[in-house]
Amino acid sequence: MLDETKIRKLLDDIRTAYEVGYQNDDLDTEAEKWGQIQILEWILSK
Repeated sequence: MLDETKIRKLLDDIRTAYEVGYQNDDLDTEAEKWGQIQILEWILSK
């Protein structure tokens, strides 16, 4: 199980991948990473 610190680090990594997809107009990567970001933020809000 991931603790909160590891989840936040993972979230930062995914945000970086999201930004790369955004900058390269890669809508598939951008959409996939945005969904992952939303899920992790929801988990952290609980």
